[in-house]
Amino acid sequence: AVLCEPAICRRRDTSRVVGHLHIGRGSGVAAIDVHDWRANARYDGYDEQSPQVRWLWRLVHSFTPDERTLLLKFATGSGRMPVGGFANLRGFGSASSPFTVQRTPLSFSSAVGGVASGRVGAYCLPTAATCFNTLRLPEYPTYEALEEAVTIALRHGVEGFAFG
Repeated sequence: AVLCEPAICRRRDTSRVVGHLHIGRGSGVAAIDVHDWRANARYDGYDEQSPQVRWLWRLVHSFTPDERTLLLKFATGSGRMPVGGFANLRGFGSASSPFTVQRTPLSFSSAVGGVASGRVGAYCLPTAATCFNTLRLPEYPTYEALEEAVTIALRHGVEGFAFG
């Protein structure tokens, strides 16, 4: 089963509508230092050599600057790189809170009663705890499953509960 048409899911078209945000070439997004981001990342349930972590950083490196901004906003609530680099990332109450990739099972759901979108297995989407700069990343079985799920989450989840 495919979550969306491959042509729609491809990130190579860098001019498209993502949620209520229009992103495209030359949008003036500040560069995010992926090497600094990765060097200051922490892992909960994963380690740097976990396939899902390696796939995540591979995906981030392939992202356009706009897509990196969306991922940062999805996970931290801010699309801006912290002043002084990722070592200075702050969370709730201005406490130091490094970017953390947290392992979640493919059946994870944060909703009451264990039901959210109805997505399970490889179709489970990543979630975030923005107050703690945490990306909850399910244990995807392949790079392609991770890429598709992260792309869908960024396209539809970056604005949270915003109503338009």
